Amino acid sequence: MYLSMRSVRIHFWLFACLLLLTCFRSAWSHSPYNNGALDPQGGHDDHSDRYGGYHFHEGMLAGQSFLSSELATAAFESALAEAADSDREVPLEDRALSAFFPVGGRGSQVVNDTGYTLSYSEKSEQVEWIIFRVRKEVRVLGRQHKSSAFSANAIVSQSFFLSKLSRHIEGFNVRFGIELENLTRNYARQNKSLIVVAGPIPRTPFSDENALPDTYFKVLLDVREPTVEGLAFVVPSEDPARSVDDYVVPIDYVEQLTGIDFFARLEDHLETQVERHVNYRYWDMAGPPSLVNPAS
Repeated sequence: MYLSMRSVRIHFWLFACLLLLTCFRSAWSHSPYNNGALDPQGGHDDHSDRYGGYHFHEGMLAGQSFLSSELATAAFESALAEAADSDREVPLEDRALSAFFPVGGRGSQVVNDTGYTLSYSEKSEQVEWIIFRVRKEVRVLGRQHKSSAFSANAIVSQSFFLSKLSRHIEGFNVRFGIELENLTRNYARQNKSLIVVAGPIPRTPFSDENALPDTYFKVLLDVREPTVEGLAFVVPSEDPARSVDDYVVPIDYVEQLTGIDFFARLEDHLETQVERHVNYRYWDMAGPPSLVNPAS
C-alpha cells in the first residue's frame, strides 16, 4: 500500500511538472519576437528546437545564436561598445551609417535597405524613424507621388530620400515637406555631409495606436569635421503657414518628445555640443525665437 501511494504521488508530480512545462512553452511561444519579427537588436527568440535560445538575423551579430536572450543582449551591447571604440579612430564622415543609429523608442523592427535604415512599429503600424546620409554629390531622382488623402510610406531612391514618412497629410508633403528637402539639399551643396533622421512624434497619450501623428521631426547632423553641428525641426502635419526657420529646435528637445537617443555613439562631449545648442549662423538662419518652445 505504501509503495502504491508513493507511486501515485510520483506520477502526480510528474504530470504536474509536464503540465507547467507545456503552459510555459505555450506562453513563451507567443512572445512578440518569436514569430519571425525582429526586435531592435536585429534578432528574435528562437524555439525551433528543444534548446530554444536567441538568433540574430541582422546587424553586427547576424547569423549568431545564443542560449538565451540575456546572453544575446550582453553580446550585442559588448559589440556596440567595441564598435564605438573603433569608430572613435575613424573620422565622422567616414563612419558607417550604423554608427549614427538612434537608440530607444517604440520600434520593434529595424529594416536595412540600400542607402537608409528605418525602425518600424508593428503595434502602431508607423515608421518610428528613418536615417540616411546626404552628401554634396547626391541628386534627387523620381517624382513626388500623390494620393487623394494620404501619401504613401517612405519612398527612397538610391541617391536621395524623398521624405514621406508614415501617412503624412498631403498638404504637409506637398509644400512643407518639399521645402525641408530643398533646405537639406542646399546644405549638402555647401559642402556639408549630413546625417538625416526623420519620423513622426506620437500623440500623448497615444490612445489610438493607429491614429495619425499630428507632429513630425527632422534632425540634421553635419559630420564634416572640424566643425560638427546639428539642429532639428518639429513641425505640425497640417500645412504650416510659416517658414522652416520658425520650427527649428535643439536636437535634445526632440529626444524629450520621442524618447529616442539620436546620436548615443558619438563621443560624449560632441554629443552634448550638437544636441543642446543650435548654431544659427552656421545654418544660415536668423536665430530664435522659434514657434516651438523647448521650455514648454
